[in-house]
Amino acid sequence: MTTVGIHPVTTVAALEQALEDRILDGDLAPGGHLIEAELTRDYDVARHSLRAACDALARRGLLTKRVNRGFFVPELTKRDAEEIFELRRALELPVVRQLAAATTIPDDTKQALAAFEALPKSAAWRDIVRIDVEFHRGLVQAAHNSRLARAHSDLLAEITLCIVQTGSTYDDPREVVREHRDLVKAIRSGDPDRAEDELDAHFAEGLRRLPFG
Repeated sequence: MTTVGIHPVTTVAALEQALEDRILDGDLAPGGHLIEAELTRDYDVARHSLRAACDALARRGLLTKRVNRGFFVPELTKRDAEEIFELRRALELPVVRQLAAATTIPDDTKQALAAFEALPKSAAWRDIVRIDVEFHRGLVQAAHNSRLARAHSDLLAEITLCIVQTGSTYDDPREVVREHRDLVKAIRSGDPDRAEDELDAHFAEGLRRLPFG
């Protein structure tokens, strides 16, 4: 009989996950300052564990660290968002057109869409955010271009923060499902122009829903 090792989650990893969930849910609001004393008390952890978890999130772009001030949730401006979506379009559009020409949906994107379809109306926003990221990551990785994938990966933290900020504008997560389903249909149509139009509409809707209007 084969023995399978169980790897316990460290305090720092568990805390990183808990804080990430709160960022993705919008519970830790954009611009918010993480109060060290409150968090160490709430999670019953040592300060060095909290700082290690926050450092890990800062390396991923989900927090920013300010000298002598601590950690903050990044707050995107309207111009930030416009630049993020402009770069997203530059990275994702050629891939989407290529996939449409081949009528191909990458497996990772299919799995993300299936996960979207299975979401209940009461789904936590963090689950939607994570699926959304995997949906688009799957598209870009299908290009088999390591530099393109790396550039997109470098942008993912800011893309994630944009998605987080749109959460309060959706009454039903199935609206997000419909947007992604429509993009998949456009790719499967074999018409690159239709796929481009659908991707542009998807990004325009994301920008429209951001709270700074």
